[in-house]
Amino acid sequence: MANRRYDRKKKRVNRLLNIAIIVVSVLILFLGGNLVWSMMQSDQADGGGNEEPTAENEGVEEETPEEEEATPPEEEEEANGEDDANREEEEEDEADGENDANRDEDDEDDEEAESEEERPEDGEWDPIETEQENPTPNDFNQDSQNWAEMEQALYYATGLSEGDSIVWELGNGGSQTTARGIISDQVNQSTPYEVYLEWVDGEGWQPVSVEQLSSNPSPYYN
Repeated sequence: MANRRYDRKKKRVNRLLNIAIIVVSVLILFLGGNLVWSMMQSDQADGGGNEEPTAENEGVEEETPEEEEATPPEEEEEANGEDDANREEEEEDEADGENDANRDEDDEDDEEAESEEERPEDGEWDPIETEQENPTPNDFNQDSQNWAEMEQALYYATGLSEGDSIVWELGNGGSQTTARGIISDQVNQSTPYEVYLEWVDGEGWQPVSVEQLSSNPSPYYN
């Protein structure tokens, strides 16, 4: 009897233990499932919040800095066209300025070349035909015919003319039949010509030498 009673008690304890193990296992599975489900819901909630726009932002597109600063193609083309036109005008102005400067230089060169062509080589001058009936080569009165003919000889020797030149000095050249003159154009007054003349009887004043000086020796030159 005692053994039967012990066996029956042991079976009851084993059954209770098995039931307890089953209950614990079910609880563990239930709690684990709830934990996993909660984590999945939390992840979905986070992802959905990033993807779905809020009520305040619905229908509003974000503008990037590039979109805000972007210039319409038409305005950009117009601006580029204006820049090109301005550059072309500046280039034309520069070209015109260079052409004007070149023309001025060419004109000056032409004038100098003409003056040199008009001026004979040293020793090739002819006497200026005199109109004096009773010539007095040593007469240096500025109102005299002799003075006028000496000036004509200076213009002839240098290629200058009365309208564009200055006679700084005109006087005796060392003898009764010679004269020395200092003459320059209006522009190059600091580098005049020194001209020596010689009187040829029956013909007039003849240039015999012309030299361009590096400075103006005349006391009348400032």
